Amino acid sequence: MDWEEERQKSFYEVDRRDNERLEDSFAPALVYRALGFTREMLRYYEKLGLIRPRQSEENGYRAFSLSEVEKLLAIDLYRRRGFSASELQGLLNADPAAAGRQYAEKADDLRRQIAEQERLLALVEKDRALLEALPRELGQFRVREDLPLYRVVDRLPAFTSFEEYGEHLTARLRPGEEALLSRMFRVVEVDEHRGYLNSCICVVERAEKREPDGEYLHSGRCLYTVVETSEGDLGIMERMFRRTQAWRERHGQGLKMKGVVYIQPRLLMPSGPQGRGYCETFIPLE
Repeated sequence: MDWEEERQKSFYEVDRRDNERLEDSFAPALVYRALGFTREMLRYYEKLGLIRPRQSEENGYRAFSLSEVEKLLAIDLYRRRGFSASELQGLLNADPAAAGRQYAEKADDLRRQIAEQERLLALVEKDRALLEALPRELGQFRVREDLPLYRVVDRLPAFTSFEEYGEHLTARLRPGEEALLSRMFRVVEVDEHRGYLNSCICVVERAEKREPDGEYLHSGRCLYTVVETSEGDLGIMERMFRRTQAWRERHGQGLKMKGVVYIQPRLLMPSGPQGRGYCETFIPLE
């Protein structure tokens, strides 16, 4: 047997099925069904100039050459990597170096998206944890050691000082930051004999350490509880004061408060005529 002749024959046979179709045309219905596209998607990519099907002069029917089908396979690959329609044109015409640059840009973009999704996930998990903890935390007191450090960046006279939100609160938010409520702490000075002395809303931001020229809320050890609020309930602050005093008399006689209460609105549930809200309350301790 002439092995060289056998080898030559194999070189043709191995690709024969594909080679015999090099000049074939493929109907749009076959193409979109085979590749998982829709008719509308093919029209859209044609409108963008990404593909150019042939059109018969005799009957006007459109058909795709093998090279156009390969373009669609490339489009399928790129779009499943997250590339937008506007990015596809550059990729279809790119050499390996240019495609590598586009892939690097996409990787950077995906990392930013992942970081943002992880940030949002952490916020969602934080809210979910509070909702799940409500049955055991609502109205109950416990000592915590982990009140974070917050820097005061502005103030509002009251929660309902909406006329001043724009200048003192909203303008201080950077795109993608937490919600307005997350930047608000109601700071109430309190005396165990005279009751509440004054109150304001502090606009805050998390801080890693104290700077000499900054103003900060107390951090560290605190007495913690969760309070339920409702619109028009004028007795909330009195109940919180008396419950705090009662708890200290029973459990915390050795605890010394710093004369201030921090109330952070965490969740609002406006269903019903009055709605409900839940606030985390921190009472800094010496």
